[in-house]
Amino acid sequence: MSQTPAAYPDADRIPFPVAVSPTACRRSPHLFSHDVTTTPAARADIEEAKRMCAACPIAASCLKWALSHPAETRVGVWAGTTARQRTRLRERLADRLGTGWVTAIADRDQRRKHRATLTALPVRSTQEPARLENR
Repeated sequence: MSQTPAAYPDADRIPFPVAVSPTACRRSPHLFSHDVTTTPAARADIEEAKRMCAACPIAASCLKWALSHPAETRVGVWAGTTARQRTRLRERLADRLGTGWVTAIADRDQRRKHRATLTALPVRSTQEPARLENR
């Protein structure tokens, strides 16, 4: 098993997610801050936090950020995952994409944003519109 670094190269390319309205983790932080799951109350809080994350509009961005910033996410529920689950996910990403998995994900996100920008631009026709003439 590999050691999780405190920071990954290119982790700064994955921005901290920002929501338009307050998310559940901001409204009820006590549910998301557990370090261990040894008590029934802590397990219940973690399960509730996971349910809240499942409905969160920024969960995917949150997970990317949490996975690429292990030093900042050693404790608590982030994007519906516990610290142990995030460690396993990092290992699986490294197995699948190599040690530069954060760079690979950041590059993919950048390409997606670029494509979205291109498709959002208005298309300008270089041809004159067809005209119907009365004959």
